[in-house]
This record gives sequence, C-alpha cells and structure tokens, in this order.
Amino acid sequence: MLALCGIPASGKSALASFIATRLMRETDVIVVSTDDWRNEEYYADFRPDNEKRVRKAALEETESVIGEGKSVIHDDTNYYASMRHELYEIAMRNGCSFATLHVSTPVDEALSRNRERDTPIPEQVVRRISEKLDVPGSKYAWDSPIATVNLGARTLDDAADEIVDRLKTLEPRSEIGEIRNSDAQSRLLDVITRQVVARFLQENPTYRNDPRITKKRREVLKKSKAEGLAPYETEQTLTAMLRVLMEEDS
Repeated sequence: MLALCGIPASGKSALASFIATRLMRETDVIVVSTDDWRNEEYYADFRPDNEKRVRKAALEETESVIGEGKSVIHDDTNYYASMRHELYEIAMRNGCSFATLHVSTPVDEALSRNRERDTPIPEQVVRRISEKLDVPGSKYAWDSPIATVNLGARTLDDAADEIVDRLKTLEPRSEIGEIRNSDAQSRLLDVITRQVVARFLQENPTYRNDPRITKKRREVLKKSKAEGLAPYETEQTLTAMLRVLMEEDS
C-alpha cells in the first residue's frame, strides 16, 4: 500500500496515475481516490460529516482491494498522521508492505494549479489543509515517507520512476508491523543514496569520477544504519553534505 499525503492540487492524482502505470507492468494495482466520492456540491458545502463519510467509503474500498491480493495507491490529502495510521493498520491486518509518499508542492504552486481546474477547490480549503498538515515522519517512525516530492520542481516521469524504484525494496510486514526481512531497510537506503548521488551528478557533471562523492555516500549510509535514521532523514543528510562540499569548493 502506498499512502499519498499532500495538500489539494499538489499533483497527487497525476503522480498516482504515473506510478500506477509503471507498477502495472509487474503487479495488479488500483488507485483508490477519495475524489471519486467528492463533487462540486461537496466543496460548495464543506462539512466535516461529509468528509468522514468520504473517508470511510475510501477506507472500505482500500481494504476490499487489499483483501483481494492487489496493491493499492490511496490518493487523498491524508494530512493528519491519524489518517495515515488508519491505512497503516489496514496494511498490518493484511500483512502487506506500507509506505507514505509526501507530495510537498508549495501552497502557492498548488493554488495556481487549482485555479486551472475545471472545478476549483475553494482556496480557503487548500490553505486550511496546508496549515494543519502533519509532515510525514515528524512524529512516528512508521510514518517516515519513502519519498518527499515537490512537483513544482520535478517532472511526473522523474518522480514516478524514483518512487517505483524505492517501492521495489520494500518487504511485506507482519500483523505487528515488523519488517519480515531485515535487509529491506538497507536496500531502501542504498537505493535512496544512489538516487541522490545520480541527481547531484546530473546537475553538477564536473563532479563525475570525484572519489569524494562516493565517500560521502558511504559515510551517510554508515551514519544512517548506526543512528537508525529514517529514509527521508538519510536523503536530507546526504543532500546537505553534497551541498556543503560544493560550497567548500567554490
């Protein structure tokens, strides 16, 4: 199960579609979108009770699909950690792997995209969700995002390819939430750090064949395993170290 998290109009649905297209080559995957239960009337008279019904219907659909042995991309704002935990519990009950994907497109960019929609969401709804959003991984280890993607700065193709690579490193989980294969986390961190280095070298080709890049990557992997860093923390740490290296050289 892949649980998307992000403000409205951040690009979640488009990214979910791109990811699903890639995953369909290897597995049976369904996108469960709460937008299927929302319409213009829903947003014109936005009430918590309506939202509860929408989420309940989407959760029931998600568990039904998972129960059939299919993979699910849950496409919703999921802006509270408690919302994502409901999905996590479904994954645990069904013994499948779980990952959170944070679509971090800035609110101004999202509002701009929203104005171009056929049926724009009220701006106050977008801003309210942005203000309330619990950043994935900021409270709980199980909630650490497999990736954080700003679609104002990255293409859907590039982001989808990277996320699918990371998803392939995950292992099914038991009902108590433990990863069955302890090597899964190491594989994920290896993939993440390689992708960080690949992006860095693409943007800074003069550093190709520079042994310091590989050394930094190994240092971060060692630090991550020793300190139990979450995937997003590992990514941020290596990105920051490479940035410092550039600053020292300039």
